[in-house]
Amino acid sequence: MVEPSVVACLTCKNSSLTLPYVLKSLSLINYPRDRFAVAVVDGGSVDSTPEVARDILNSLGLKFKVLVKPSNIPEGRNACVKEALELGADYILFVDCDTLVVNKDFLRHAISASDSGCCPCVVTGDIQVKTFKDVNSLKKFAEETLKNVSSSPSSKPKGHSFISWCGMGLTLIPAEIARKVSFDEDLTFKEDTVYCLKTWDAGYGVIKLNYEEPVAYDLNLIRKSDIYVRMSLKDYFRGFSKKALAYAYTTMTKPGRGGVISIFKDFRYLSHVTRTFSLTLLSLSLYYLFKADLTLGLLMFIPAFSMLTLYFSKVLVKSPDVLTAMKSFVKFTLFSFILTFEIPTQAIKHRSKIKEITHKITYCEEKMPSYFERPPQ
Repeated sequence: MVEPSVVACLTCKNSSLTLPYVLKSLSLINYPRDRFAVAVVDGGSVDSTPEVARDILNSLGLKFKVLVKPSNIPEGRNACVKEALELGADYILFVDCDTLVVNKDFLRHAISASDSGCCPCVVTGDIQVKTFKDVNSLKKFAEETLKNVSSSPSSKPKGHSFISWCGMGLTLIPAEIARKVSFDEDLTFKEDTVYCLKTWDAGYGVIKLNYEEPVAYDLNLIRKSDIYVRMSLKDYFRGFSKKALAYAYTTMTKPGRGGVISIFKDFRYLSHVTRTFSLTLLSLSLYYLFKADLTLGLLMFIPAFSMLTLYFSKVLVKSPDVLTAMKSFVKFTLFSFILTFEIPTQAIKHRSKIKEITHKITYCEEKMPSYFERPPQ
């Protein structure tokens, strides 16, 4: 039996540090070389990412294509899909440029799960985030991990779950789905959530394979791995309503949740509410401090300022300097303030569709047999 053709797709930008390790981990995947290829789309790096990709892939002996195309994440993903389909892919394996694959058999497991569901499915696995204080620590971890991967057997999944959405850090998409569902290029983040919403809405599904150990590691440096710090205000608000819908969708489809009311019980939404309340309280306190009652102004100013300082400290940790942190804090605070009102609006507007998808998830979970009953070959 001929194995399906798989193309691993990576969208990159200034990824020369982690990309060599990621590509080496792909070369360790237990899959026929003549049925496996790599497509890399560089979104406009100012470092040597494209050259690094070509050099490493040549040295590994993998079939590949590297395309340099200035783009955001969803634009890059769509370009990757186009390249993969032109290469004849039956399946597309999205891998982030900082995702170190450590389960050599995940690809086979994912193909088996996708083919065995109640419909063709997007399949993902457990990715563990690893954050490092410096470059040397990251390199040491990656090198030691790759040595262990090459010499150790891979674990099998202990079960599966149908889920409403997943990230694209290590995710398999059948070509059938890729031809019908595309990434929304208006979205500068949350594109993966909206993609999964569209996947369910198109009659397909999303599966997460559950392992006792992570199938991959997400490699991060503390002050260089947060896209929100670098994002412009324009990009924050690009596709704003769709981003609000993504927040509502992920909350309303959580197990045990349901309906618009669940939005107001969600921790992430409450964090936006808290930020908005603190900003409003701070504004009022300044009015009272300078125009009316000094005591009342101080009573409002102290808790509001303390809460906003806490939020700022979290941004500062991920920023290269104080000025960048301040800019990022102002941008996200404004975004969060307006998002507080837009999330419930989108939840009400799309509640019927979200409810229908929730029912589909439950139906598929009941119809698809346990992974133990059909272990992968």
